[in-house]
Amino acid sequence: ALPSTTMDNLMKFHSQLTAKCHIESLYFGNLDEERAAEINRLITDRFGNNNALGLAEKERVREIIINPGESLLLQVEHSVHPNNCVEIYYQTGMQSVESNCLLELLVQVIGEKCFDELRTKKQLGYVVTGGLRRSNSVQGFRILVQSAKDPGTVEDAINEFIANMHPFIENVDNFNEHVDALIVRRLEKPKRMSGEASKLFSEIQCQHYQFHRDEVEVEFLRTVETTIDGFFYRVR
Repeated sequence: ALPSTTMDNLMKFHSQLTAKCHIESLYFGNLDEERAAEINRLITDRFGNNNALGLAEKERVREIIINPGESLLLQVEHSVHPNNCVEIYYQTGMQSVESNCLLELLVQVIGEKCFDELRTKKQLGYVVTGGLRRSNSVQGFRILVQSAKDPGTVEDAINEFIANMHPFIENVDNFNEHVDALIVRRLEKPKRMSGEASKLFSEIQCQHYQFHRDEVEVEFLRTVETTIDGFFYRVR
C-alpha cells in the first residue's frame, strides 16, 4: 500500500484524523499549572473547539466477566516454534483499593513459590511467571509457562500447584514481613522521569485518574492484620 500512497491521500487522511478527536494530556516536571494550561490551549486550538468526540463516540473499554465456577478455554495451534505456552488466568473481579492490595499481597506471598515449584523443582520450562494481570478495570492472578512439554501436562501441574497453595497460605508465619515489603516497594520512587511519566499516564489510559494511588493503597495496607487466605479461596 505504501508505494501507492500520494500526497492527496495523506492530506485526506489528515483531515479525517483531525475531524473528531478526544485529547487527554499529561504535564509534569519543571512547569507550573499556568504553563501546562498554556501548552494545552496550543494543542486544543490547533484541532479546533468543535472537533471533540461526543460521549457516545468515545471507545468503550470492555472485559469478559468470568462468573464463579465458570471457565473459558482458548486453544491455538502453531507449527513454527517447538515450545508450547500455557497461561491460566484467575479473574478476581473489578479493581478497588481493597482488592488491589489483597491481590498484590497474594502475588507477594506465592510469586516466588510459583517459580520455585514449577520452574526449579518440576522444570516445566525456562519461562515461568506468576503475577498480576490488569485490563479495563478488571484484574486477576495469572500463571504463564513456556514449555516443551504437552500443554495438558503443564496445565495439570499448575492446577496442582494452586490446590496446594491453600494450606501454604493458611500457615504463612511471616505475613507482616510480606506486607512491609509490599509497602516499601509501592512507596519506592521511579528512578527516571520516563518511569514516572509511564506510571502517571497509565492512570489516564485506564481512566481511573488515581494519581495518588500508591499513597491511598499503602494506607489500606497498613490496616491489614489478617492473612489473605480467604481472598485466595475466592480467587480459586
